[in-house]
Amino acid sequence: MRMVLISLLAVVSVSCTPAGEETREEKNVFVSEDLGISMEVPVVKESDVESYIIAAFCLPSSDNFSANVNVQKQKYADSIGTYDKLSTGQFEKSKMTIVKRELDRNTVLYEYKGELQGVATHWYAKAIKRGDYVFLTTATALEKHWKDQKAKLMKAVDSFTVED
Repeated sequence: MRMVLISLLAVVSVSCTPAGEETREEKNVFVSEDLGISMEVPVVKESDVESYIIAAFCLPSSDNFSANVNVQKQKYADSIGTYDKLSTGQFEKSKMTIVKRELDRNTVLYEYKGELQGVATHWYAKAIKRGDYVFLTTATALEKHWKDQKAKLMKAVDSFTVED
């Protein structure tokens, strides 16, 4: 029974990390001074996988959903403008409403909402182009909780940067 609990805790901790935490980059250490925890995180600089989640941070669950912020690394050689056209096309195809869209030289920012599998959701995302990759940070919440959760979620996405 104890081994099952340890395994379950390991799976839960990998899938979502509490929001509002900080990472010390010099040693690839995740640190939460508020919670009094830290751990060295696994880092893969190069991969043959086209797209994968680097990190995921979750708020406490409400209505069977954990609002979250995910960071993905996506292989993408074309320009951020082409990425923007592809993304907005996908939003339209999925019948999402774009609330906000800002495109600059290497970054595009979106706020959009709509139904996903019959559930009203709200997203806030930032895509940063570096070399042959796009680093995409996406916050997701239930639409009915967006007003209460958006400050924390948007702050996390807005604070995301990628070194040149």
